[in-house]
Amino acid sequence: MAKTKQAPAPDATTKGLLEQIGRLEIEQLPIDAVKPYEKNPRIHKPSQVRKIRRSMEAMGWTIPILIDGDGEIIAGHGRHLAAKDLGLKTVPVIRRSDLTEEQVIAYRIADNKLTEESTWDEELLADQLKRIDTSGLDVELTGFDLSDVNRPLLKDEDAPAPEPEPGEPTTRPGDLWLLGDHRLLCGDATDPDTDARLFAGEKPFLMVTDPPYGVNYDPSWREERGLGEPTRKDKVPNDHNADWSAVYRRTPAAVLYVWHAAYMTDVVAAGLKDHGFDIRAQIIWCKTNPVISRGAYNWQHECLVYAEAHTSCHYAVRNDESARWIGGVSESTVWNIKADRGDDTTHGTQKPVECMERPIRNHKGDVYDPFLGSGTTLLAAHNQGRTCYATEISPAFVDTAIRRYLALTGELARNEKTGKEFPI
Repeated sequence: MAKTKQAPAPDATTKGLLEQIGRLEIEQLPIDAVKPYEKNPRIHKPSQVRKIRRSMEAMGWTIPILIDGDGEIIAGHGRHLAAKDLGLKTVPVIRRSDLTEEQVIAYRIADNKLTEESTWDEELLADQLKRIDTSGLDVELTGFDLSDVNRPLLKDEDAPAPEPEPGEPTTRPGDLWLLGDHRLLCGDATDPDTDARLFAGEKPFLMVTDPPYGVNYDPSWREERGLGEPTRKDKVPNDHNADWSAVYRRTPAAVLYVWHAAYMTDVVAAGLKDHGFDIRAQIIWCKTNPVISRGAYNWQHECLVYAEAHTSCHYAVRNDESARWIGGVSESTVWNIKADRGDDTTHGTQKPVECMERPIRNHKGDVYDPFLGSGTTLLAAHNQGRTCYATEISPAFVDTAIRRYLALTGELARNEKTGKEFPI
């Protein structure tokens, strides 16, 4: 009869850990007998303590405070502060009298620092936050807020757009590229002749766009200034270009989301109102970090206007349309969305994909972007299963948008006229 195979004996380290774990006991101590470490380098803001308190109220106490032999806190200062706020008389603790003073100091730092090394699986996190929200449980018990429910934190497609290939762009002015169901035309959105080729008889319901405000919108402006040079720090002061009435006047879209510089809000709103659109909301994208400048205030936000076609608008293509809203009831006008990884991107105003995807997600219908830039709206529409109709005046940026799309999808791009595929 074969002998039963035994598990290997634990090594000294594992054995020691098992023995140490077996000696751990949870005690209940008076809260005043548990002393905070006066030189704790980890700062607990009142807002964080309030969140810990709310979590305790909803789900109870889950992790004991770790103390040394003298009752001084090693780990759990936030829980101790929350317990005081709750008026608790006693708290659960685990005592570690065996650690040296240096080991205690090292563990205090490690307990906080080591958690910073982990990252979120964006899709799983978003799914679980939505599950909590739909269950009726307060999502803020997680430490996140309502603005996080409808977004992944940061996607791979939000990496900076690739630099243009050296030499002549593959795209030529007038080229129309077919990317699955999406259509991307290298042309001037202000030219009425582009409409028939781009839309091919279709009428996208949404416009989601980030026009080039404050720059000279001429087909050669990017080339004249050098590819990659136009950035938030390098604007061309031609403010008259903030009104893109030539585009608003002809758009088949009934719902418009238009990004713009804050100091252009009045010009943008006037241009939209003059062409049959009612302003429904001013949305603020609150960035993680401010853009350092020489002004009195450093800019840490960008503006997005949400407009709908007036029901009495004389444009037949928009008559009797509604907003086709499918967003949730928790949508806010303040969007906390992490910026792209890295500041120096090919397109100076490239937004995170979520900045374009959230408007698309909140309405039914296909999407039109007359100023595609490096292709963010194209990626956002594809993520939401919508068809994107887009124009971009710069051949180099059309190439960049196509490369981003190919990297995301693995699909092919075909030139409508020649039938040739975009070179990978």
